Amino acid sequence: MKMRQFIALVVFAFAIAVGAQTPEDEVLDRGWPRAFETQEYEILVHQPQVDEWPNFERITFRAAISIKKKGQSESTYGAIRVSGATKISKTDRLVMIYDRKIEHATFPDANDADAKRLTAAVMAVSPSDKAITVSLDRIIPQLDAKQVSIRQVEVNLAPPKIIASDKPAIMVIFAGKPRFKPVAGSGIMFAINTNWDIFLDTSSSKYYLLNGKSWLTTDNIEKGTWAAATILPAALTNLPADDNWKDVRDAIPLVPAANVPIIFVSNEPAELIMTDGAPQFQPIPRSKLMLVANTESNLLFNTGEKQYYLLTAGRWFKAVELAGPWTAASTSLPDDFKKIPQDSDAADMLASVPGTDEAKDAMIMASIPQKATIDRKGVTVNVTYNGTPKFIPIETTAVQYACNTPFDVFLVDSKYYCCYNAVWFTSSRSVGPWAVCDSVPAAIYTIPPTSPKYNVTYVVVYESTPTTVVVGYTAGYYGETIASNGALVYGLGMAVEDSNHYDYDDDDYYYYPPYYYSYGCGSYYYYGYGGYVTHGWWYGPYGGAGRYGVYNPITGVYSRGAAVYGPNGAAAYRAAYNPSTGNAGYRAGGGNAYSSWGRAGVTNGEDWVRGGYRTGPNGSVRAIQGSGGAGAVRVDGKYGNGTTVVRNQDGDIYAGKDGNVYKRTDDGWQQQSRANTASATQGTMQGQRAANRQSTQQAYSRPSPATTRQVPAQAGNLQKEAAYRDRGERSVARTQQYQRSGSQYTPRSGGGSRGGGARGGGRR
Repeated sequence: MKMRQFIALVVFAFAIAVGAQTPEDEVLDRGWPRAFETQEYEILVHQPQVDEWPNFERITFRAAISIKKKGQSESTYGAIRVSGATKISKTDRLVMIYDRKIEHATFPDANDADAKRLTAAVMAVSPSDKAITVSLDRIIPQLDAKQVSIRQVEVNLAPPKIIASDKPAIMVIFAGKPRFKPVAGSGIMFAINTNWDIFLDTSSSKYYLLNGKSWLTTDNIEKGTWAAATILPAALTNLPADDNWKDVRDAIPLVPAANVPIIFVSNEPAELIMTDGAPQFQPIPRSKLMLVANTESNLLFNTGEKQYYLLTAGRWFKAVELAGPWTAASTSLPDDFKKIPQDSDAADMLASVPGTDEAKDAMIMASIPQKATIDRKGVTVNVTYNGTPKFIPIETTAVQYACNTPFDVFLVDSKYYCCYNAVWFTSSRSVGPWAVCDSVPAAIYTIPPTSPKYNVTYVVVYESTPTTVVVGYTAGYYGETIASNGALVYGLGMAVEDSNHYDYDDDDYYYYPPYYYSYGCGSYYYYGYGGYVTHGWWYGPYGGAGRYGVYNPITGVYSRGAAVYGPNGAAAYRAAYNPSTGNAGYRAGGGNAYSSWGRAGVTNGEDWVRGGYRTGPNGSVRAIQGSGGAGAVRVDGKYGNGTTVVRNQDGDIYAGKDGNVYKRTDDGWQQQSRANTASATQGTMQGQRAANRQSTQQAYSRPSPATTRQVPAQAGNLQKEAAYRDRGERSVARTQQYQRSGSQYTPRSGGGSRGGGARGGGRR
């Protein structure tokens, strides 16, 4: 390792150590404008206005500057155009901008000498080797979806089985026919292909379901009537004394169930609509829509059509009655859906309404890659199979995949490839040894959406050196795909979730589907999390149908709730882990696929962002390292990244593309600097100032503070940029509310709340 790389890593480790403060000390988003000081000046840097961010790598933005000498009251206004490299923490919703270059700076009201001094002052408080952090929520609204590489997929929009109940109920979903395996040494059998804890007592042929702390029983798993258990099989006390079964042992001895919910059992993915009695309706202003208020499902009623609309997994379905029949509606939503107010209880549904700003933001968020730098020598994988490795072809491709392992293993041109926790490996043998892969065959990316292995096509190798490989993935790796209708959806729909895909022979296959379900967990997009979350307890303790208890025939070990999913949440959680207590119902501890590697050979880009914003009372130590080894380390003083300033009379300031500065007021726009017809994004500073002097000699002069007028065309569409800023401000507030709550998702966080947390006896 080069010395500067080593120093950067050491300083970064120190930064994390000194930054390990209480949550209220951590800086998530300082807000704008930001204040800086020098011995001579007080400087306000206003919120960046993004011009471009190609491939989410190097960003270019404009920012208005107001600067005044200490002790004086009048500010001088200027505009800067800056470019910089970026690192993104999707978990923290932050963008760190470093290696910055001021492409252009103008102070239209200053002479040449003063402009040079003012520019130097700005550069002194924000030099290129000092990182700044900006909320991702502020940037995304400013991006043009047409300039973002958005990968759209043809997915199945047909409805799954939809069941309605006006009484407390739970949904038990099996992957095909119920399957049970004996728990070694216990004398009892355990269901291996469902999201619930279900046991079979072979001595009595009765089934027992653990619902929270209560037990229910039946003598027919698919068609029987469930009742509260009055006695438990003695064999349950013989379960292994490890963490895998701890919550089961904690429910022994039996506590009689006070209430028995209706239990629906399905052999295929299904959705449950549960209302507290008959539907109750809440009008949605400025539309013909009404929210069904006494359910946690995303359920609307269109008074114009007299039809219900259900949103689940990003897809819309409609029916005249809750009992059905339900039909697809994602591509034919009435215009009233776009009119849902942003402050209403239905606001989160806007992300699934094509054509809305919220839908655009969700697609862009899903298209931002999460990257990591992999040490070739520090990372490997140990792939295990159930017996001899068995490969089957993927239709329409030259790729085969291993069907008797929980790992994503492929055979292409006599070489083997494995995608594990968003890192690609390669080997000449199916059993390894495995080395980090720096080039993935193009054939892998021809795997069609109908394949259970489609999600690996979202993991990409970006670049490599002799010692490192930069890899990354987008949200599709965790099951989020952008449908052709222009909305982010979860999973690929019923086309993949056919029982023929997962009802495998006992001897050859692991007992869980290796892809992501669309249905069976009541999932929908929640902006505060930045991805899909689950609705409630009635889909099972492990987040619903997407993951089951898994039995490893090699070790004889059960992994209950073996994995969880979500765009930022990751794989391989231990048994008995309850995803609903994790972040947003899916992920734990703010991690992602690369977090699961720990520190062993994987440098997650998010770490650098966190290192960039953690601060101590006297400043912070920052470290930035590029994949090519170039790095910069800087110790910041107490002014560091700037001090947050609340919006005041000088707050709503914008940099025009013409190099002038404008202020938005209730009556219109005030120009804060002289008019200028030259473009601020072209030419030299000297040429710009000459143009300013020429414009001063013409008809325009600096308006008084009370003067308002339309923004000139050469300044750009500042009205639209102001709307973007307002939307970003709302988004930041929602995200920070979610983060401050300890990442515990509460439904209906728009204008109110219809519920929150578990209902009934479910797990949390």
